[in-house]
Parts: sequence; C-alpha cells; structure tokens
Amino acid sequence: MVVIVFGLVLMVVLQRVSFYGKQGDKAGVQALVNNMRSALKSREMSLQVRGDSDGIAKLEGSNPIGLLQRPPENYRGELGPSDGKAVEAGNWYFDVVQHQLIYVLVSNNVSCNDTDRICFKVESFRLFPKNASVKSAPADGAGVALNQVQN
Repeated sequence: MVVIVFGLVLMVVLQRVSFYGKQGDKAGVQALVNNMRSALKSREMSLQVRGDSDGIAKLEGSNPIGLLQRPPENYRGELGPSDGKAVEAGNWYFDVVQHQLIYVLVSNNVSCNDTDRICFKVESFRLFPKNASVKSAPADGAGVALNQVQN
C-alpha cells in the first residue's frame, strides 16, 4: 500500500515539475524576445536620429541576436533549414533562408516537428498619416518590429 501511495505522489510531483519547467521555458523565451525588441527599437531610433532610412530598411530580415551585447548560451548560430531541424529543444537558431529567429520548444514529444518551434522575424512597417493616400505617403514613418510569425 505504501508503494502505491508513494508512486501516486511521485507521479503528481513529476507532472508539476514538468509543468513548471515549461512555464519557466516560456518565461525565458519572452524575456529574451523583450530584450531583442528593446535593442531593435534602440537601433531604429539611433538610425532615425541620424536620418539613415537606408539603415532602417536594412534591419528588415536581420538577425536580432546580433543586436544583443552577447548571444544567449542556448543560441546555436545562423543555420540553413536542414541544419535547423537538428537543433535540440531549448535552443535558438537563425534560419538564413527564411530570415527567421527560431526557438525549439521543450516538449514531452520524443520527436520535434514544426509545431514545436516559435518563429520571429524582423519586419518593416510604415505608418501613414491620418488623411494621406498611399500615393502621397511620406518616406518617413517607416520602422521595424520583431514579430512572431507562422512557420
């Protein structure tokens, strides 16, 4: 009877540890994404102050890890799609073909598929004045953002 109770308690504890591990993983991903968004916005504003609209345009599709003071320990580098499939769970990589920063989620599955990955991309956007038509929109008002995208 003691073994059965101990087994049940152990099973519940392991499920909770797994749950909190996943929650911690998600919090770590969100913290890094927030840091990269701040670094990207800082770079964009610096370029705007200098009037370097070409520099802002070049940020589109760039690797946001390069904006950080140092890459995270679980960053595996810039890889092609075939090499990216071999990246283990809990790691980041930049897909040089799709220009996406990808995080491989920690999951209970033995194999990893595309749904186990979160993808981010530096994309440009343009803000138009309220009463402007598309033809007469000014060149300024352009910017970039790190957005989560579908893989």
